[in-house]
Amino acid sequence: MSLSNITRYAITKVNKDGLIVLASANQGRNHFDTEEQATKHLALLRANNSNDNLKYFADGHPEKLAVRAIECYHHGDAIGTVFGYDPTITINALHIDDTTSFDENSELIIRDSNGNDVTDIRIAEQMSANT
Repeated sequence: MSLSNITRYAITKVNKDGLIVLASANQGRNHFDTEEQATKHLALLRANNSNDNLKYFADGHPEKLAVRAIECYHHGDAIGTVFGYDPTITINALHIDDTTSFDENSELIIRDSNGNDVTDIRIAEQMSANT
């Protein structure tokens, strides 16, 4: 007897490192048989929680909560829990103290919490050190 993998639907979030991950524990009870069921659950989650609670639940990015089709084992648990990277997450502040100096040969390396270099960086606003 062969047990096939199945497609189910889960709510995902973008974590502090910009990875798209399951918003809840990887257990079949947190995944849904149809996209419609998952979408309804997400709508109820948004309707019945304060923005502060949603920010906490969604690692600071409640606008990134989404429904995603996921591959699951026959019993309903997801086979994987990371579904990609969201390059739109921004660093709110970068602190450089007055002992730091840069010249045209300087290199600033930013790493995520796993020690991986972050290479997709966009500057939203550049501030002068002279302000």
